[in-house]
Amino acid sequence: MKTKIINSETFLFGLFSSKPGSPVTGAKVWLETEPGKKLIAFQQTGESGSVTLAYLDKGVYKIYLEIPVQKNAAVENEVSASANFMVGYHSKKMMLFFQNPSGNFLVKFSDAENLSESNLTPMHETESAETNARVAVCKFEVTGKYGKLSLRLATLSENKFQKQLKKYEHDAGMALISS
Repeated sequence: MKTKIINSETFLFGLFSSKPGSPVTGAKVWLETEPGKKLIAFQQTGESGSVTLAYLDKGVYKIYLEIPVQKNAAVENEVSASANFMVGYHSKKMMLFFQNPSGNFLVKFSDAENLSESNLTPMHETESAETNARVAVCKFEVTGKYGKLSLRLATLSENKFQKQLKKYEHDAGMALISS
């Protein structure tokens, strides 16, 4: 696994495993400061679809993903992006579900350490709708030294995606947005 360290900050990228879904390999992950969009680190997911960002200094950060088109994705089936857009976040389980032209995805966050209120702000902001390039998936604040956050990116079939949303739809920790 290759890791690029930007500037003099030190980061540890690691792996962890968790299910459901098939891991997304080759997804690009950027960690940037907020505001200012200063690039702190860049990593591509490996076979497990996972990345760990550790030894983070105090500050506010955003995580961006660029996801390769998945098998049976809406782009391959020529379905419009607006017809398939759906995002859900379960705050207690730290799971972000989203559906876009690249496919159906689950981002499972874990190992949150030294985050403000042990929480993160989920989002789904696409920088370029035409190319479906980078997507901002979360924002979080590190309140002291050595902040840490791990994520696992998995692709879900349409059926499994809908089942997962249905499973949590009445849960108080779940919020869902669709267009």
